[in-house]
Amino acid sequence: MNTDHRVAVCSRSFSQNQTLRSRLLERYQNVTFNDNGLKLSGDNLVEFLSGHDKAIIGLETIDERLLVHLPELQVISKYG
Repeated sequence: MNTDHRVAVCSRSFSQNQTLRSRLLERYQNVTFNDNGLKLSGDNLVEFLSGHDKAIIGLETIDERLLVHLPELQVISKYG
């Protein structure tokens, strides 16, 4: 299990899927899921992704303004 990386799961459907959650938690110890089912954008998205180096997104918009505020973010994976 990887304990070095922090993964943020923005995707609401991924966060609700028990199989995907289990598989991700088998690989990574530090995972933050969007358990509140929030549609993340702007400052809320920056806050959710802050402190993570990997992200799994769904419908979230990733643009230069967002990336400027998240220099530690190394990997962005699109689910869907």
